[in-house]
Amino acid sequence: MSPCKRHSTFAFEDKMLQIGQITKKKVRYHKVDPIPVHENTRFVSLVAHNEMKSVLLKFVEEQHDFFSQVPLVTTGSTGKFLEQRLGIPVERLVASGPLGGDQAIGGMISENRISAIFFFKDPLSCHAHAADIEALTRLCDVHQIPYATNRASAVGLLMALKEFGLNWQIESDENSIVNKYKLAQSQVITAIAQNK
Repeated sequence: MSPCKRHSTFAFEDKMLQIGQITKKKVRYHKVDPIPVHENTRFVSLVAHNEMKSVLLKFVEEQHDFFSQVPLVTTGSTGKFLEQRLGIPVERLVASGPLGGDQAIGGMISENRISAIFFFKDPLSCHAHAADIEALTRLCDVHQIPYATNRASAVGLLMALKEFGLNWQIESDENSIVNKYKLAQSQVITAIAQNK
């Protein structure tokens, strides 16, 4: 089925569901056991703006086998949806994005605890925590964390994770920028220590 036809089919089904003409088949998922987490575990992060939660939920449902086998970190309501609707355990639940969840995930990036982020953003609405979202994407760039913001980029990211796993690392010119920054910082600390 072509993507356009599939999209129009989903739109038609959604409309029919709204007016009560059809009922959606409920698929029952069995609760999956949580994945053991240790100090070196790397997580996959799932986040979605309110208007995009249903899109993320559908994407994860279609890839249930993958997402039920990797350690997940999500923001509040997204994680609750996944656990209640799909039976997928969330190993780490952080606050909602506007309440610091984006920053908590950013902290995990700086500790090398995140392998990838699926953040389905609503591009047509303003968000009170836009600065937090920007900070999160900046950390992804600094630490070379792949980051999908919509269904199309999520498909590509998922393919890479399936191929290379969660512990893959990419060497690039950006890493030299980080190393240069760290060297400059150590020189600042040395200079301050010598002036005492």
